[in-house]
Amino acid sequence: MRFIVDACVGRAVEERLRTLGHDVVSVLDGPPRLPDRRILERACEEDRIVVTLDLDFGEIAVRQGARHSGILILRMDEARVWERAEAIDAIVSLAGERLVGALSVFHAGRLRITPR
Repeated sequence: MRFIVDACVGRAVEERLRTLGHDVVSVLDGPPRLPDRRILERACEEDRIVVTLDLDFGEIAVRQGARHSGILILRMDEARVWERAEAIDAIVSLAGERLVGALSVFHAGRLRITPR
């Protein structure tokens, strides 16, 4: 699968996804302070799932009806980066292709996937 990892998520998550064989780009490698809407547009253009801690992506997708290729919100603000990396490993292993095009939220050990 193809992912774009938001700046707030951490490099360990990017590396874990790459280790699992996925195509990963980071918001950190692009222009600084890219607005969420533009990140979502880029992800859609490149057919990537956005991995973020930022609830604003869900707001943009649901309330504003923005197109997307998939959004995975990790409600793990207080987690250490390695804990996020372990979570992403489990999420991708269990959910796989169901993440594509869906709005997914991981919170308190549970994954909720809302298909488009």
